[in-house]
Amino acid sequence: MPKEIDIDNELEKEYEKLQEENLRVASISLASQHYLCDGFPSNFIKWPNKKIYKYCSDNAWEPFQFYDGEEIYRHISTLADSFIKFKNLKD
Repeated sequence: MPKEIDIDNELEKEYEKLQEENLRVASISLASQHYLCDGFPSNFIKWPNKKIYKYCSDNAWEPFQFYDGEEIYRHISTLADSFIKFKNLKD
């Protein structure tokens, strides 16, 4: 006998996953504005890592202009994680 699937539960899990992904993308986009002269464009999430790192290098804010693009992205990602943790504390 096939296992029954709880559609409502599966949809709720998928919705929560999408919300988490959207929060992550929004947090990275916001954090990029703290390290880059021009924050990430809306389609950055579809870019390969190499293109993201190059964008970081090419658009680095002056204090970070000599940092490697990958290092700048790590800073952006860390700040984005902090935004998410702060939001979760408030909820």
